[in-house]
Amino acid sequence: MRHWGYILAAVALAVCSGCAGGGLSQPEHAVSIAPLVGSSIAGVRLSSAADRVELSFTEVPADGQFVSLLLAPDMAIRAERWNGDEHALRLLVPTGEGAEIGVVPLGTYSGEPVSVELELGAGSKLSSEAPVVVKSPVLDLTVTQEDESHVRLEWTESNTGDYNFDGLINVSDITPVGQYFNVAANAAIGFSPLETAYWVDGGRDGMVDLGDITKIGQNYGYSVSGYSVRRNGAAMPHPDTGWPPTVNRTDSQYVTIRAGLPPRYSIVLEGTPADEWEVLPIDLDGNPPDDPNANVNPGSLIDVTAAVSISGLSLLGLNDSGPAQSLGSTEILRIIEPIDIVNNLEIDERLGLDLIGEALYAAPGQASFVELPRDQALLLEVLYAPAVDLATGNAKSAAAVGNEDIVFTAVPFRLPKDLVPLHLDVAITLTENPLGGYFVNVDVTETLKDEATESQTRVSYVGDVVSRLNGPAADHEFEAHLSDPDHDGISVARLDQVLDIDRYSAIWAIGVKFTATVGSFDEASGVLSVPDAVEVTAGGDVYHGAVDVLFSELTMFGELLVGEPMENLNPLDPTDLAPGDELVLGIYLLDEGPGGPDPRYWAQTIVRQITE
Repeated sequence: MRHWGYILAAVALAVCSGCAGGGLSQPEHAVSIAPLVGSSIAGVRLSSAADRVELSFTEVPADGQFVSLLLAPDMAIRAERWNGDEHALRLLVPTGEGAEIGVVPLGTYSGEPVSVELELGAGSKLSSEAPVVVKSPVLDLTVTQEDESHVRLEWTESNTGDYNFDGLINVSDITPVGQYFNVAANAAIGFSPLETAYWVDGGRDGMVDLGDITKIGQNYGYSVSGYSVRRNGAAMPHPDTGWPPTVNRTDSQYVTIRAGLPPRYSIVLEGTPADEWEVLPIDLDGNPPDDPNANVNPGSLIDVTAAVSISGLSLLGLNDSGPAQSLGSTEILRIIEPIDIVNNLEIDERLGLDLIGEALYAAPGQASFVELPRDQALLLEVLYAPAVDLATGNAKSAAAVGNEDIVFTAVPFRLPKDLVPLHLDVAITLTENPLGGYFVNVDVTETLKDEATESQTRVSYVGDVVSRLNGPAADHEFEAHLSDPDHDGISVARLDQVLDIDRYSAIWAIGVKFTATVGSFDEASGVLSVPDAVEVTAGGDVYHGAVDVLFSELTMFGELLVGEPMENLNPLDPTDLAPGDELVLGIYLLDEGPGGPDPRYWAQTIVRQITE
């Protein structure tokens, strides 16, 4: 059974194999205590007799009390037993002089004294076999082009167990554990990496608890004084001194010390993003880890960077009752596979979806994602809670933000097979709809290998539809308005389209030309039925007959005089299409051939042919 008030640190309280047992006589003056890390020994009572020592903490301050126990050179701790108020965290770690001991009260601490009884024996104070420890690897190294011959490297200091972020793991690191005890710290949801609780959750199980004290014991004494940056395996010198390490923790020009968060490093060095970049921590004595490859992190791991801004209305904090428990954050960024999403999914189910990849948050509205699958449909989701109901325009109560207040905006994307990172700039603007409620306007810029692609969509709560600017008029009036019942900015048809590209893996042709006449047209569902589709090819016409041509908000509509070039295309309101209209269609044809599923015809362009 696990007692929640204390834990035995995961540093072995062992003595050498030749230690004797039994009652050893030890004079009291051979045992003493001294304050540690700015603490005091006020209210700490020490008593010793024979082979036993007892320390009693009678006045534990709110931020904890930390002492060093000094023993005679030939004495060591054989066992410990804690007594007293269990609503206090306790940690004892053996050292070369005796032990370091900390006690930190929880919010439920009653003030009852906390004591520890120690059994002593002859022998070495430390185990003859040191614990096997691997220091924490940096997880969020990014490498971006600065100029022709330089790159900027950025990362967050990582030293699991250093919960007060002073660069050294010691007993004082249990204070933040007490302050954030039982606080959720789910890295997959919310701005957790921008909050202290995320970093105090050293066990990465989504909750600050006793297991995080174990991490202090496992990594006790480890420190980070800076980093050595390696380019293609060779250490880079400090940009100012020319000496190693590449950057010191005290370099204010390159290191930002943040209250309640680990330091952020940002440094410009000679090289290119194509080089192999790694960062290696250096301890207080200037030594790297025993295994030089234990915690290097290639900058090529970043798959997607995203920057999101939301304007037009104030946002409510997604805290406490919100899904993130994220202490006041207003936007959540996450990556999901769209195959897991169906429109009309209940909001609690959508919030409970398993996420993919790992989010590395740099600031509100900014994140990088690693370990994402490539060459398949993915969605970047932005979650937020406007202070106004977007359907009615009524103000909301800031004191009662619930799941039903969350708005989802989703951006579909696909990563290329090679390891090129994608950058997404997402600007969400909330504007009044003259017909009632608000529009959600979403401007997205995708940048891949310095090539940018822009898109503009608009969600209307009136009619539950989404449209995208595609046509020559650049006006939503001349675009298809498709069903978007969950208002996430992706129509039911568009979701089917991105999934079809994954489903049809054998053959799919782009830019196939069809001629046909309109049979029926369902704008909201994205279905154009034609009775007489003919594929026009250089080798002759291919008759497809009656087919359903599917379209999404990406489809461009227009009309054109027969014989005129496409540059003369005029805008067309899709609702003006009527049975019998003659069409020229640009088609994405998805077909796996005989034995496969039925062909799918996705319209890239739908052009009505007219005569004067």
